This record gives sequence, structure tokens and C-alpha cells, in this order.
Amino acid sequence: MRKEHRIFSSRAAKWRLYRRVRTIRAPADDHDVHIEVTRIGTFEMSPLPHNVSEDRLERPGMSSTDISDHNVRTVIAALRQTNAMSRRSLASGLGLTETAISAIVRRMEGAGYIRQNAAVKGVRGATYSIADTAAAGIGIWLSPDGGTASLVSLTGRIVREERFASPDRLGQWLDETVRSHGFGTLCGIALACEEPLEDKAGALLASHGGGLATRLLRSTEAVLWHQRLIADQRTERGLGVIIIGDTVRAGTMFSDRFFHGAHGRAGALGGMRPALDAPTLNDVAGRKSYLQHMKNNGSEDEWINRAASRLLDAIIAMAGFVSPAVIAVGGFLPEMVTQRIVERVVADKALQASYFIATKWTPEIQHLCDTDARIARGAAMVPLRDALLPLPEPGMMAV
Repeated sequence: MRKEHRIFSSRAAKWRLYRRVRTIRAPADDHDVHIEVTRIGTFEMSPLPHNVSEDRLERPGMSSTDISDHNVRTVIAALRQTNAMSRRSLASGLGLTETAISAIVRRMEGAGYIRQNAAVKGVRGATYSIADTAAAGIGIWLSPDGGTASLVSLTGRIVREERFASPDRLGQWLDETVRSHGFGTLCGIALACEEPLEDKAGALLASHGGGLATRLLRSTEAVLWHQRLIADQRTERGLGVIIIGDTVRAGTMFSDRFFHGAHGRAGALGGMRPALDAPTLNDVAGRKSYLQHMKNNGSEDEWINRAASRLLDAIIAMAGFVSPAVIAVGGFLPEMVTQRIVERVVADKALQASYFIATKWTPEIQHLCDTDARIARGAAMVPLRDALLPLPEPGMMAV
């Protein structure tokens, strides 16, 4: 094996996989880490995962534990996408040696995360798949009207799901699920809600979390994790979502990284207005606006046309700054109303494209159905991702 010196820059987007031999102290003002290494293969990975502890961030270089942890996560991700793979195909696809893959497979099989498949006539070598009962996560969507809770396996299978009308029933569901989930590991609970419900959400998790790791997140982030990890939509070219509730919110994800903004408030589209004396987007396209309009015996077609026009303005604004490949529109209006809004937005976009150049780069617009269930399922994937799936690479993000 060949020894060689490398400089691992803390600002690098990609790393090569090396076994570290010794660390050479760098000057205090030098942001690079000088390491003597023995090269054992190549692998693209994240130098500074977003959820590692502070003490790990302060250590120079990467320890063998860091490398091993990332490799395990990446093998699990490959098996989730391809279902059954041999050690040779894993080694070829991930750029590692078969010896290294064999060690990882033994470790993961021993931990119960993967299983060896039955031999298939005519196929050389054993193949491996994710053990569906190895791990699961719990996801919750909490709304003023109730919510939805889901138990989801590592493969993305929906094991148990329930819509509920009261927090008391949700508490019972959580207690029952934590007590008898039937999986090797229950990785944690992620609850999606909007800001006014955060105190209630925290109290619910404190009372019924069963000592598991818990996390709060926005509905837009949870939906995007559903689209990425369950619906398997790619995010390299950008994925956006708009959720119409009492407020209108947006979220964007690029290369598996959700954009939160400087103060965690990115995506608050509902306060947008075209002029000082004009109503906000919430006033025109929010759920409360629809319910009030229909209560006053207004025309549904009139409301849809007005809401679609203002939503298209918001979508064009998003496209001008971040230009995601797809924007999905869903929410908590009647499903048919949301679908008609999307159809009207698409039609208006095509009409404007004939005279307004900005619409030419507006992304594909899709209808997002069953939004509450997608939020809960996407939230359930977050504990699994934090524990077992590859962490995204840090990098510049646009808003």
C-alpha cells in the first residue's frame, strides 16, 4: 500500500476515502488539516455532517469511526434504492473494495439492518437486501383540527397510520406504538407543525415520547423528505413545494438539503402582496379565505381563478431566485379545489409565456394530493435519515 500526504480542506465539497495514519499539527490560523494517510479507495462523502456533535467538529480530520459510519449509511441508501445487490455490485457502485464491502456487510448483517437473500439459480454470489423490520420512525402532522400519525419502516413501507381529531387520541396512539412497534430499532419521533402549535407539540412529545429522540420541523420540510425518500424524487436540480393552509408556505430542497433561511423562516410566502393596499397571498389563497368566500355564497370558480393568479406570481418569484425543477402544490383545501387551482396555474403560465419572458423558466407545476399523510410519512423518515442514511454535503444554498 502506498503512503502519501494529502491536505484535506475543510471547505472541500468532496473527499476521498483514506485510512488516517497520523495527524500533523497545523498552525492556529491554518484552516486545512495536514494528515499522513494510506489510500485504500475512493468515496464521495460529507466533510462536516450537519448534525455531528461539537467535539467531533473540533477534531482535525476524520476518524475511522466517522468513515465507517458514513459507509454504513451509504450502503443502506444503495440497498433502499436497488433492493437486492451483491457485494461486488455494491463495491463497484460505491467505489470501495470488495474486502471493505464484505466487512461493512458483516457488521450490518450482525446488527440486523440487512439480510442475505435466498440463492437464485443462475445468479453468482449472494445478494443482500434491507431487513424491513430492522428499523422504523414515527412521524406526526399536528394541525389545529387534529392531525395524522405514521409509523414507517426503513424501506419506506407504511406500517401504521391514523388520522385523528384530538390530541388525546394522538397521545394514546403514540403510547401504543412506542410500546409495541415490532421493529428492531425505533429511531425516534419527528413532529411537523407550524409555529403557533410548537408549545403544544413540545408538551405532547415530552408526555408521550417514550424517551426516544424527538424533533420538530416545518410541514414543508416533512413533505419534501417524503418526496425525496419515499416518492424517490431527485433533488439535485431542486424540488419545491407550496402548502396552502390557513397560511401559504413554501419550501425548497437542493441536493438533499432543505433551505431554512437565516432565522429558520424561509418560505413564508403568505405575507406577500403586490402593493401596499393589496391583500396578502393568505387573504387571497389561504384556507380561511376559501371557507369565508364559500360561506358568503361566493362563486368557487371566481375564488379559484383569483387564488391561481396570485399563486402564479409567487411561483414566478420562487423560480426567479432558486429555479427548482419542480414545484408541487398541495394543502388543506378540498382536494378537487387544489387540483383545479393547479390546472388554472398551469394554464395561466402557458398564456403568460407568450408575452412575459419570466414564465419561460418557471418550473413544472404538480398537484400534491394527500398532503397531511405525506407530511406525517416524510416526518417519519427524518429519524431514520438522521440515524441511518447519508448526511447531505454542506454547500452554498440559494433561497
